[in-house]
Amino acid sequence: DTAGLALAWLESAFMRPAMAHPALAARLRTLAAANAGTWYDVLRHPDVEREGRPPALGRLGELRAPTLVLVGALDVPDSHRIADTVVAVVP
Repeated sequence: DTAGLALAWLESAFMRPAMAHPALAARLRTLAAANAGTWYDVLRHPDVEREGRPPALGRLGELRAPTLVLVGALDVPDSHRIADTVVAVVP
């Protein structure tokens, strides 16, 4: 049930802050349901989300463009760790 999977994602800690706003939550439910087929594609073809070669983390130091890193106070801890890593590694 890809629609159910997409809607269950909206209940995750990752989406919880956005879902606390009724108007935004309604829009996100609409978008998740409309894009449920994408979840099916990822489940059917898991290689579409394979790790880059070499992994992106190892290439962050190659970035030369000005880079703006944004993370929200309500974002999950993983998002904060990723942002901190990008800030520490990108020149």
